[in-house]
Amino acid sequence: MFSCKACTRRALATLLESSLPLGANRIPLRTCTAPNSAAAVRTYATTTAFATQESPFEDFNERNDDNSTGKPRSKKSKKSKQPVSKSKEVSVRQRLQYMDDPFHIANEVQRILAQDRFEEAVLLTREASKKYKTTVAWNHLIDYQMKNLKLHAAIKTFNEMKKRSQLPNAQTYTIIFSGCAMSPHPKLAVSEAVRIYNNMLTSERLSPNVKHMNAVLYVCAKTEDIETMFTIIKTADDKERPPNNLTYTTILNALRAVVDKPQRRDMPIPDRTEEIQVTIRRAKGIWDDVMRKWREATLIVDEELVCAMGRILLMGNFHDNDAVFSLVEQTIGIPNDPERLSSLAWKAVKGEREALSDEKEGTESSRTAAVTVEDQSRSLTQVQPGNNTLSMVMTAIENSGKTNLARRYWIILTKTFGIVPDANNWYALLRALRRGKSSTKTAEYLAEMPKYMMSVKVFRTAMLTCVRDNLNKSSFNNATRILEIMITAIRIPDMIVLRNYLRVAYANRRLFEEMAEQKDPNAAKLAWGRQMCTALENLWEPYQIAAKELTHGGLAPVKDEQSVTDGDKQIWTKEVGLRTELAALARKMIAAHDRLIFETMVPPVVAKRLEPRRNALNRFVVKYFEDREKFEPGWNRKKAEQEAREEQEDDW
Repeated sequence: MFSCKACTRRALATLLESSLPLGANRIPLRTCTAPNSAAAVRTYATTTAFATQESPFEDFNERNDDNSTGKPRSKKSKKSKQPVSKSKEVSVRQRLQYMDDPFHIANEVQRILAQDRFEEAVLLTREASKKYKTTVAWNHLIDYQMKNLKLHAAIKTFNEMKKRSQLPNAQTYTIIFSGCAMSPHPKLAVSEAVRIYNNMLTSERLSPNVKHMNAVLYVCAKTEDIETMFTIIKTADDKERPPNNLTYTTILNALRAVVDKPQRRDMPIPDRTEEIQVTIRRAKGIWDDVMRKWREATLIVDEELVCAMGRILLMGNFHDNDAVFSLVEQTIGIPNDPERLSSLAWKAVKGEREALSDEKEGTESSRTAAVTVEDQSRSLTQVQPGNNTLSMVMTAIENSGKTNLARRYWIILTKTFGIVPDANNWYALLRALRRGKSSTKTAEYLAEMPKYMMSVKVFRTAMLTCVRDNLNKSSFNNATRILEIMITAIRIPDMIVLRNYLRVAYANRRLFEEMAEQKDPNAAKLAWGRQMCTALENLWEPYQIAAKELTHGGLAPVKDEQSVTDGDKQIWTKEVGLRTELAALARKMIAAHDRLIFETMVPPVVAKRLEPRRNALNRFVVKYFEDREKFEPGWNRKKAEQEAREEQEDDW
């Protein structure tokens, strides 16, 4: 109709505008004029209009991302919500093309999380959730956040998992409950764990099992929420959630944790006698239920459960501690009778000796003594003891004062049951022997103890046993053996042990008092002085070993107050602990030298040989106080000397 193409387009544009309905959203179509030059590029009106129009989905996406404010999010907020770049999104989609199995998807998510690329793992899991059942992958995400102590974020991930039609399995709830136990926010952890657990109880698809119940109980036990814990235990069911040994162990440990709390030294110790007795009565009621189910063969009792009950009894009085031996007899089979214990211990030692003799003779078979209750084979249902049981029994012996049973139980548990003692077991044995003032047994067992398990507290306990056993004529000899073992086991001898060794030399004088009453008093005095001389001679080497650890061999360089540098102060601060303890030991040794010299407890020749060492010790003490006044201006020397004199008078 029109020979010119431009006229044809103009006519069509007019026709379209007249046919479109009038409205605010109508986009006017621009007409194109004929170009002035043939070289100009033609632009079509319809093409230009659609090119400048925004995407019809963009406004919809912005409204969906709105945070209920009616306004679209800014570009900055979008970036913070989607930290994963477009290239990673493309990479994730490409990787999903080669993974058509939820097992491989879960492994890939776990590998990405091992590299701390959480956002990328979330993106992969979300994309895979559109086609596959990726419950295991979501479990990995929740577990990762729980291990990083992000409880709130993990619960959000759990809710998102359900919104994406990914049904949680039993492992999902186990991860959540275990993560709540690790959370640093106890109140939030308990509330979330109990809420999710109650939702599981009302769910028809997945009911909680005993593992879930135990996990929630552990969360309540960690936060010491006893009332909520007993509310959860009421949901136990003989069919779906029968209580097991871990259930009762968690309850008993929670009851003990509420009462047995560590106290600060500067705070007064509260009287919790009544509270402890209430806890013990509740624990005994629970234990009766445990024994009933054990006899019915519906519950397995292990060492952890036995020790959980035993530790509660250890908090009580004498009768409660004595009940620990009955508990051991009831569950393990070791009789609570001194005579039978002695018989079993003798058989264990005899069997070991026979085995050693057979081994020396080269025989192929070695005889072992099967020591059991009344020489019968042990029942398979009885509990197999371990290191925890050994420590519990030794602590009960210490608290009850039945220290004569320590050696018998030790032999039976180590020889018959084959328990290899650890450092805590040895320390518990030494504490029990200290209560019984048995310095001879202490020296014997300390010689058997592996040196890599020895520590300062072990030797302090052993030496205090000798101090308490001052009526024993062999106490000083036992203390000397302990001192020799310490020198070979510890690089720097402990000053408190050395001072207590000197106390043993002074206090162990019963033999000399009897000698003074029966024979010549002067001879008894010289014999006592000979013992103290031996103690000073034995202390001189460890004193020198400790003095060599100081920067200047025990004596700081002579300097005026004006010439003290920052380096000297740093050296003093670094060595102030060892130097102070060494000075306290030196003062004790000086006092012992003075007693020997001025009270004529040794011959004049020996007294003359003691004077150089006494003067060397005195030089170190004097220099120590001078340096302390320089480096610690606020320190009061007169008050410290008065306290030291009072302490010295108390010791001597």
